[in-house]
Amino acid sequence: ELVGATPWFIRIPFLMEGLIYGLAGAVIAAILLLAVLLPITHTNTPLLQVLIPADAGSILRRGLGWIILAGICFGFLGSWLSLSRSIGKAVQA
Repeated sequence: ELVGATPWFIRIPFLMEGLIYGLAGAVIAAILLLAVLLPITHTNTPLLQVLIPADAGSILRRGLGWIILAGICFGFLGSWLSLSRSIGKAVQA
């Protein structure tokens, strides 16, 4: 507020940064999950065919969507918590 910027004008870039970091981490986790699970689902090992459900592809797609959504939410919430603590201390000082 000392330079004329509103608190939201200062907070939004940090919130977007947390959102982007959360998205990037979730995409990396999803790629690693695909890299591990796709070879396993396409194997002819009898034990793995018993353990893997028939609709593993749809379960995997839904799971990847939830992983990406959770990454975005956790990144945003982490930034929000960080900003609320630092802005709160700056206002009290």
